[in-house]
Amino acid sequence: MSVDAGGITLTVWAQPRASCSEVVGWQQNAFKVRLAAPPVEGKANAECVALIAAFFGVPRRQVSLVQGQQGRHKKIRIEAPADLLLVALQKLS
Repeated sequence: MSVDAGGITLTVWAQPRASCSEVVGWQQNAFKVRLAAPPVEGKANAECVALIAAFFGVPRRQVSLVQGQQGRHKKIRIEAPADLLLVALQKLS
């Protein structure tokens, strides 16, 4: 995870085809999410962006997939004040 004035960039471990979409927490220095969507035609990526936007309470347009469009390891950028995003991350502790 890297933090700057414009927001944060998270390393995300995505598990597609789960029974439900949810944020799991931290696993091996990555933010783990389970996604109900299959990894077909970008469905899992879209659901991953939507899930992270909902978790952090930001509009979907402020969350972007920077790297990892075809893999489980992804880099997600969230454009919002970093202090607000860090408060949301503390919910996982």
